[in-house]
Amino acid sequence: MDIGSSMNYQYLNEVDINPEGDSPEYAWVGPGISSFTRDKSETVEEEYFYDKFGEADTQVTGMQQSITVEGKRRMDDPFQNWAADHDETTGDGLCTTLRRTFPDGKVIERPVTVHEIKADQDGAANEKAKFSCKISFNGPGEVVAEAVGTAYPEKVTAAAVAVTVGETSSISAIVTPEDANPRCVFATGNHKVATVTPDGTVTGVAAGETYVTAKCVSKPSIMARVKVTVSAAARQASPAKQAGTADSK
Repeated sequence: MDIGSSMNYQYLNEVDINPEGDSPEYAWVGPGISSFTRDKSETVEEEYFYDKFGEADTQVTGMQQSITVEGKRRMDDPFQNWAADHDETTGDGLCTTLRRTFPDGKVIERPVTVHEIKADQDGAANEKAKFSCKISFNGPGEVVAEAVGTAYPEKVTAAAVAVTVGETSSISAIVTPEDANPRCVFATGNHKVATVTPDGTVTGVAAGETYVTAKCVSKPSIMARVKVTVSAAARQASPAKQAGTADSK
């Protein structure tokens, strides 16, 4: 079955919350978010020529695009926390990258500025704290993955993961059929044992077992539970003990 008319939740928006680092760290702009409002303003030039018989020749000479994000404040959300930390930042500190995955699997990355951040106390005492910000596009985007098709996901499979405390491992989720959006989002069942990023990178926190849920973005009812086993890091002998062992030889 094809997607047909897409739903807004089938679009996945992620922001790099480590723009000054060696590698990007994308966070899902989703938890606590209730609405995205797209705005596009164009600069238009109109000229009238005799060969148009009095009708205008219209040219778009420039544009500015943005997305206004609104919802409730989530104190455990990486993107909202990054935005809140930059509430009073100016200049390049607000510049980062937006990665958008479309329902057909197409992925576009583009430079953006995150601004007009509101992530603090605002409103009546018995109201939930609100969150909002504006993501303004800074130029054209780059297609980093082409569309794969408009079929609905039917199944997602992923193998169990074993990781050591402090180390990372990636969950490889396979979505079928092939012409369905392959992108999934991941959530951990116990963040005290293991954390997971939206793209499936697991980090061991403490020895134990938990499960990570992988949900298909284009059809969240299609999901898989992935067992994660975290083992304690190997203990190294102290220099004094190692020296004692060497002397005994």
